[in-house]
Amino acid sequence: MKIIKEMILQYLEKNKHFIKGEELKKKLNIKGEEQTTLFFDVLEALVEDGSLFFDSSKGYRLFENNLGLAFGEIEINKAGNGFVHTNDGYTIFIDAPDLNGALDGDKVIVSSLGIGKKNDYKGEIYKIVKRKNGNILFEVIGNGFEASLVPYNHNQNVPVSINKNKFKNLVDGEIVLVKVGTEKIESEYIGEIEKVVGHIHDAGIDLKLIYTEHGIPIEFSNEALKEADELPTIVSEEEIIGRVDLRDKSIITIDCDDTKDRDDAVYVEKLANGNYKLYTNIAHISHYIKKDSSLYKEASIRNTSHYPNNTCNPMFPPKVSNGICSLNEGVDRLTRTCEMEFDPFGNVVNYDIYLSVINSRKAMKYGEVNKVLANETVAGYEEYIDQLNLMEELSNILEQAREKRDSIDFDIPDIKIIQDSNGNIQKFINSGSGKAERIIENFMLVTGTTVAEHYSWLPFIYRVHESPNSDIVKSVIKMLRLSGINLPKINNVDEKNLKNIMDRLENTEEAKLIRSILLKSMKRARYDINNIGHFALQLPCYCHFTSPIRRFSDFRIHTLLDEVETMNYSYESIKELEKELADISRRASLMEKTAQEIENEALAMAMAEYMETRIGQTFRAIVTEVYPYGMFVKTNDMISGKIKLSDMVDDRYFYDGIKKAIVGKKTKKKYQIGNRVYVVAKDACKATRTVNFELNNNIDNSYKKVLKK
Repeated sequence: MKIIKEMILQYLEKNKHFIKGEELKKKLNIKGEEQTTLFFDVLEALVEDGSLFFDSSKGYRLFENNLGLAFGEIEINKAGNGFVHTNDGYTIFIDAPDLNGALDGDKVIVSSLGIGKKNDYKGEIYKIVKRKNGNILFEVIGNGFEASLVPYNHNQNVPVSINKNKFKNLVDGEIVLVKVGTEKIESEYIGEIEKVVGHIHDAGIDLKLIYTEHGIPIEFSNEALKEADELPTIVSEEEIIGRVDLRDKSIITIDCDDTKDRDDAVYVEKLANGNYKLYTNIAHISHYIKKDSSLYKEASIRNTSHYPNNTCNPMFPPKVSNGICSLNEGVDRLTRTCEMEFDPFGNVVNYDIYLSVINSRKAMKYGEVNKVLANETVAGYEEYIDQLNLMEELSNILEQAREKRDSIDFDIPDIKIIQDSNGNIQKFINSGSGKAERIIENFMLVTGTTVAEHYSWLPFIYRVHESPNSDIVKSVIKMLRLSGINLPKINNVDEKNLKNIMDRLENTEEAKLIRSILLKSMKRARYDINNIGHFALQLPCYCHFTSPIRRFSDFRIHTLLDEVETMNYSYESIKELEKELADISRRASLMEKTAQEIENEALAMAMAEYMETRIGQTFRAIVTEVYPYGMFVKTNDMISGKIKLSDMVDDRYFYDGIKKAIVGKKTKKKYQIGNRVYVVAKDACKATRTVNFELNNNIDNSYKKVLKK
């Protein structure tokens, strides 16, 4: 495939004109059914990654800027507008009427590309090259052949042509999943009804719709459930043979208050030489789940557990994730242990990785551990106070080591929903990150580093993070400075300068906002078989290893380590393994992003539902984003919503692309990221997951000021 790809690109580099696929095939002397199939597969892949431009009447040519077009992936925000992130690092704004059927995550080509008066890039969708998934949900209005379909999310108002014969059994109020392609009949995209998801009034329908839209299964197959039922419920004596017995140590788990799948347990000792020994014990789930099983296959499809709105859609059935594989309190469990010895400076001076058996003494909660570390009395934790203090001592040393290597902390607290006993939303709060959370984070981080370095000779799955695009980060910092936020100018975008910015923001009101904005300007951390290091953590070698119950990448590493002694190390076998792990890495990166989207959409839906009963109320808020048709704000109550330019009626406002501000023609009022404002809830819609605000101009304008320099 690589050779054919190079042949195609080399030919089109020399011949800068359109050429039909069959003609190009002849020019390159491609023969035989297998080579022909591979050739057209490569052509399609090159079109889908933006390397080639395809016109059905003209054929293929290199995708170059002089075509007057740009290629990229579109992100559609809650306002229904699009932002195309191009292959060469630019972002192009697409007004909602110019989306032309594009859906969030689609690979698209942008035309009418221009630079506005204020240097903002703007375009319209010329062509949809590849759908992310093409899933659109429609609500059925009416029954049978008389029914019509209305987009459940009005921001996905794509013209779709569906065969009316498929309407026969439809019932009013049902929600159907329609798969929409890139081909058109006149001005409508061809769509197929995939399935009836449920009824609008079904219990739990909201989250089910989000999962369905993203193609994530909720139910497990009968085969997978049968395999789960057949697993043992206790560890047998035979299974312990050959393992290191750690059941005499006071090993504990520390996790969220409502966690049921505990896949890591820890213990720390202080040695006579002044060093520390950390035992990180990870559930040996691959002992029970084999590669040819239905449980393995379904886990690879889900790829990660999902945790939207205080719920869990697990990667494995609860019989597995909460049962025999969970490191529950007071029961024997099979584990893989990474035992590490640290000197007083946090350096690993000795380590061992082995199979083990443990018996967790106590299942602890973050909140309770934080109280103990604050010298509060917590019933049932008394005998573990010394152990927890020792853990904090080691964690602080590891923290100092992170500081020394200029590790950048982009940690942004999650938003947690507080509900009453009936499940009604009471409020939204920052979940926060205390000492207990930091202890576990530091322990898991050093474990992932040690394991990745030890097995770096193998084909492996690394957690990598590329260095940021200097120009993009500089432009973001410049935009924040123009907004009045006190950030230093930087000439070099490196770990030291970025860390200095984060340190300056510590404990300031705008810290979370700016961290979020800076994080969005950088490339996402991802999985890869090529180890390029982790920029934010400033680690040369790192992997995710400690959550095999929740992440498929971690689980596959455990199965890989099980295979080390019996693996076929022939050239062909290693190449096959590399290809498999590369495919898993790509999918894991994609599914991690999908999981975040699901959680974000579920949270937005919950916020919209919460605000539906608070229309007309006034809130304090901060401006989080400014765009040509309005701005996004976040209230002190953690509610995110937008203010449309058309709803700003006290003046005629325009968007200043240079200053990234909305400015009043007469009053010269200027709204930028970081401004504090008073807003009134105008409307909210759970289906579109949106909240709309208006500015409250009756309240003293002194609150509307740029964040203090």
